[in-house]
Amino acid sequence: MIIRRKQKPGRGRLDAEADLQQGRFSATVLLGEGWLPDPETLLEVLETRFGELGTAVVVEGGDDTVMALELDGTLIALERLETPLTDDPLAAAVQPARNWDPAPALAAHKAQLRVVAHAQANPETPEAKADPGTPEAKADPGTPEAKADPKTPEAKEPSPAQTPTRRAALAATALAGILARMAKAEVVYYPASGALLSSEDALRATQAVLRGVSPIEAWATIYVLGPGGQPDGSGVPHGGYTDGLEALLGREIELAPTPLSHIQAHDRLYGAIWKALDGEEAFEEGRELRAGDDTLVARIRAVEAWLRPGVPALVLVGPEAVVDMHHLELKPGVDPAVLRHTPAG
Repeated sequence: MIIRRKQKPGRGRLDAEADLQQGRFSATVLLGEGWLPDPETLLEVLETRFGELGTAVVVEGGDDTVMALELDGTLIALERLETPLTDDPLAAAVQPARNWDPAPALAAHKAQLRVVAHAQANPETPEAKADPGTPEAKADPGTPEAKADPKTPEAKEPSPAQTPTRRAALAATALAGILARMAKAEVVYYPASGALLSSEDALRATQAVLRGVSPIEAWATIYVLGPGGQPDGSGVPHGGYTDGLEALLGREIELAPTPLSHIQAHDRLYGAIWKALDGEEAFEEGRELRAGDDTLVARIRAVEAWLRPGVPALVLVGPEAVVDMHHLELKPGVDPAVLRHTPAG
């Protein structure tokens, strides 16, 4: 349902700067020139094509660089910036695995449209007070290695129990994909995870939200660890970790190096993200992940930090890992090179 322009009761003129500072989840649409959607056009698009997202209300106030709306009760601020990103996401020596090269699109952009959703508790939804470290229950993909196709995820009813942060993440992700399509942008940047998605993949993330599936590609990036220069599938141990999940789960996921190929390590982490965000069982300390034949694949260890100082983690460590399951230390004789990054791919 769409409600056209309406003054938010008791709000008055929009204090955009304060709202943006309080934003809990954001996405940035990268553009060739500055752009802010026409409110009426945006509402028309939401009403005719994406009505499942819920009630949309444009909040009066602001100027030609800022606007705000409420989408299904979540306040979202849009800010038009006539400058490119201050920090280049590709400047870091270590990059996550990607299925495309965003460098040309990043080099071409000259402006931004920031989409910032605010985590607000909904007094009508008791579940909004739930612990952000406890993911909502949805369908389980089956095995730890299971990798759901992000382009064609299984349709499920959206969970009614959403934490404020997750609702903000859903709203920002959904709207960013729509705005990218409207603006004919080539790339969307998600600062919390460092993800860079093409306009097409950003819209797929929007469609995932509509289906009640977590848009993993927007919310998390994956880094694989292991000695480089080895043929994939040679039995050399690979591990890895995620970035972006701490904002939603309170912890990142890390994989202890295990005799897996680069691709298998990536897919195991992807399957773990799926389970943590959309699984039927809590992804927590002591849980055992098992294959279809009931073979133990990994046990979850919740620690305050392991691979990265200061980063709380859920570590997946199995009996075949080159790390001790109890102390999370490399087993005797293991080359520390297994904890090095492999080239992104």
